[in-house]
Amino acid sequence: MGVADQLLTGYDSKRINTLYVDRRLELQGLIQAYSRTNRVFGSSKEFGTIINFQYPRMTQELVRAALELYGGGGKNTKVIVAEYEDAVDELNKRMINLIQELSDPTRWIDLRDDKDGKKRFKAAFEEAAKQLNVVKQYYEFGWDNKRFGLDEHKWLQYIGAYRNLFPRIGDGPEEEEIRELQGRTKLQGSQVIDAQSLIELIGNKTTTEGGYIVINDNNLVLVQKQIQELSNLGEHEMAESLKRFVNEELVSGHIPATSNFDEAFQDWQDKQQFEEVKAFASEWGIDADLLSKSLKEYSLLKPEEIPFRDEISKTLDPDKATNPFAGNKLMLNMNLGPVLQKWMREIKQKYK
Repeated sequence: MGVADQLLTGYDSKRINTLYVDRRLELQGLIQAYSRTNRVFGSSKEFGTIINFQYPRMTQELVRAALELYGGGGKNTKVIVAEYEDAVDELNKRMINLIQELSDPTRWIDLRDDKDGKKRFKAAFEEAAKQLNVVKQYYEFGWDNKRFGLDEHKWLQYIGAYRNLFPRIGDGPEEEEIRELQGRTKLQGSQVIDAQSLIELIGNKTTTEGGYIVINDNNLVLVQKQIQELSNLGEHEMAESLKRFVNEELVSGHIPATSNFDEAFQDWQDKQQFEEVKAFASEWGIDADLLSKSLKEYSLLKPEEIPFRDEISKTLDPDKATNPFAGNKLMLNMNLGPVLQKWMREIKQKYK
């Protein structure tokens, strides 16, 4: 009893989620015991759970009396959360609202240029994600397609739609309630695949013929489906790169048999990136090699910092520029800053 009482008054851990009670507690003892679970621990733990083995009805009255005495009856703050059934009903409403905004999450691209539609989808998704996170914290939680309003795989596609429409700037933290299984899809039953695993899968599905890497029609169909699923689950840029690489290099028979598929894809990406570097450098009349060096050093963690920015400006040649500011070095330099920053961020994200 003494050890238990010491734990009630002195023990504190924000990771405690559930308290199991097998004796009668009253007033301050009840408040102290139940409070062991009330430390918030991010969005993964917004409340605790109390499981009573004895006197459940009596305990309800004791809780009510303790709150009246020590918590103003629970009127000032939310002391007792909703029943699981009510929380699920609220989730269902939010899922219905989300589906109304975008019935097919794989058609997220339809909202890309729809400012109002994107705004409504974002609000609906975040509300649904927040409530789902709450529901997951109940010990009764188990995915229920009918009651939740959609199956878990479709929910992952909604996460993908959200991430495709609202990509994170840099490598900063993401909202905890949407930090889910992402960029992954089930393949052949229980196997889980993400972007890197998909690259490995493609390599494993190829053979060599006439000194080049090739892929048969059946495996090509499988790969194309998985690439599309990768896009649906939020890695659209990577999926588009893989799609181009497969069509332009693999299907066309351009990869030597001595190549490692993963390395061949990386080399191809590097070449595509440098082509974009040369195009941008030509448009602004700047040195392509210095721009490439800057891009290599550029970090999404510090999106506003452009490495070698002053050195790049010094290479500006108004006679070589092809954009509307060509011929005017002052205007080129004045307008390069914000455009370069945006370009750096987009290219770094595209070829991550």
